[in-house]
Amino acid sequence: MFPLSRSIRNPFTPNQSTTLDQTYSDCLSMLELSVPVNVTPIIQFFKQIGEHQKKRLARKSKEVRGCKNTVDSFYVLYVLTTGIIDDVAPLIKFITENDW
Repeated sequence: MFPLSRSIRNPFTPNQSTTLDQTYSDCLSMLELSVPVNVTPIIQFFKQIGEHQKKRLARKSKEVRGCKNTVDSFYVLYVLTTGIIDDVAPLIKFITENDW
């Protein structure tokens, strides 16, 4: 897992198609795929990020008038695998047992 900007200190990338295309291409050339492919931990992590952002947005809507239910950032998760996902059963269990 890594930010598209390749900087954990500044994980944000401008939402411009040329910038995104170039950054994405640069990152793909640096990836090294390996096994086993366990997806559940990353899905759990992104759920935590979503919960954090939801709380942040709720606080912001209380502080700033007129910004209720607005989103100022979003996350995209790409899962690139070497083949079969090894933890399918736990992944299905996690997805079906959680309130999204």
